[in-house]
Amino acid sequence: MRTFVGIGAILALLLVGYALYANGTSSSDDHDSDIGIIESTSGSISPAPTMPIEATNGAITDDVSDQGGPDSSDQRCFEAASADDSALAGKTIIVDPGHGGEDLGTVNNQFGLHESDLVLSISEYLRDMLTASGANVCMTRVQDTYIELAARADFANEQNGDAFVSVHLNSLPDPSESYTMTMWGNEAKDRFLAETMLDVLRYEMAIPQYHNNEPNPTNPDVYILKSLDSHMLKSADMPAVLVEATFLSAAWEAQAFQDGIDDGSHWREVQIAEAVHTGLTEYYEAFQ
Repeated sequence: MRTFVGIGAILALLLVGYALYANGTSSSDDHDSDIGIIESTSGSISPAPTMPIEATNGAITDDVSDQGGPDSSDQRCFEAASADDSALAGKTIIVDPGHGGEDLGTVNNQFGLHESDLVLSISEYLRDMLTASGANVCMTRVQDTYIELAARADFANEQNGDAFVSVHLNSLPDPSESYTMTMWGNEAKDRFLAETMLDVLRYEMAIPQYHNNEPNPTNPDVYILKSLDSHMLKSADMPAVLVEATFLSAAWEAQAFQDGIDDGSHWREVQIAEAVHTGLTEYYEAFQ
């Protein structure tokens, strides 16, 4: 009898353990705050962002008529500047500068830097690089205004976009920490784009190794690829990725951004735009 009781107890413990494991390894799609399972090759899991990625304050909606392709009459759309034979030629890329308007995104108070301003600047450099490579580009915003997340996806679909890139900068309490993160919404549609983009960004953001004699905190071997329960990413008909290129909360990064603003080079912004441009190019080259 004692033998049967002992076996029963062991089986019960095994069942409970399995249930806890299954619950802990499954991701929920019910809430925006549950952004999925962290995947990292560094052997250690870095902390999740401290700020909500999808804010909704200061919302402004934009209505765009459905033209079945890029709407040349929309001032947010820009035609290819050349007939370049790159893998991007003829593609329509939707560039989404995150936040805007009253939604400043990450704020570095020490340097007075706002994510919403920087990602718009990055997106403008990216637009010019893409059009020079033969792509058409539509930006969800070209001014300091906030566009509803659903309206951003709707705009992308109405412009018949081929890829959607949402540009962001991240935040953590520790000013010495920085790494690159990309996120996807629909695995089948988005994940390969997020992986390709991450493979480029994590190395580019680690360059230069020093600035003002201070070491770059970005380690290319520490990076995060996540799923994100984002209506914006999932509603976009085309492959979509949200890029958290680096951490504006990092003292080194903020100094790099500020120095680029002061000397007019905007070199860190340009570097991020170049990395995203390369990521998109490599993504389309994979299908050739």
